[in-house]
Amino acid sequence: MFRTRFLILFFWFYCSLTAIPALASDETSTILYTYHHKPPFIVDEKKRIGLYYDLATYFNNKLTGHTFSTEYLPRKRLDYLLKINALNGFVVGVSPIWFNDKKEQKYLWLDTIYQDRDEFVSLKQTPFEFKQSQSLKGKAVAGVAGYYYHGINEMVSKGQTLRIDTINEKNVLSIIEKGRADVGIVSVSVFKYLNKLDKLDNIYHFSEIPHDAFDRRVMTTQSQEKVYKQLLPIINTMMQDREWLKMINKYQ
Repeated sequence: MFRTRFLILFFWFYCSLTAIPALASDETSTILYTYHHKPPFIVDEKKRIGLYYDLATYFNNKLTGHTFSTEYLPRKRLDYLLKINALNGFVVGVSPIWFNDKKEQKYLWLDTIYQDRDEFVSLKQTPFEFKQSQSLKGKAVAGVAGYYYHGINEMVSKGQTLRIDTINEKNVLSIIEKGRADVGIVSVSVFKYLNKLDKLDNIYHFSEIPHDAFDRRVMTTQSQEKVYKQLLPIINTMMQDREWLKMINKYQ
């Protein structure tokens, strides 16, 4: 009798333990990929600090039954995964034109999560004003290696503009400060973060016409349609949500 009760209790205890992972498996894990390894989007990858890590927290707070996490993925690797149709998540902070999908037919696109601009930055003592592509003729332009800058890349390929590449936008500002370039391209999001972190010298001039103004959006493939539809109403109201705006303001 005692042995029978012991076996029943042991069996009940074993079942209760094995049920735990089964319950946990009901929760769906979704990865948010970014190839923009720069502040404020990624401030510290090891400590998982930055706006795109906050974005995962925001989605976790809004959508039950899901666990979102943010991961850095180089652009070349991302392009390869898209090419072989093996992307298993969402790409954040991107624009349709960057993926040759202006009509938004190749991929599933969600609304804006951040409004940004790429600025023409020069020194106040030698201010640069952009009017048209020819404004860049004979100029040395600082930018981040591997980035495509429309209009500028074409001028460089024609030999009409010199491009000076560096590793990040903080270095672009440094190159301008040292007079090694006439003008540089810096995202206003990065400039605001750097200025908040460590007040920049008031020596920079912003062209009245920026290089580009764009919305950072979220993109995925047809394979993620179910989660896409769940995120749709959340992202549609994000830019009016105080919770999200508070997260953005931390970095500005």
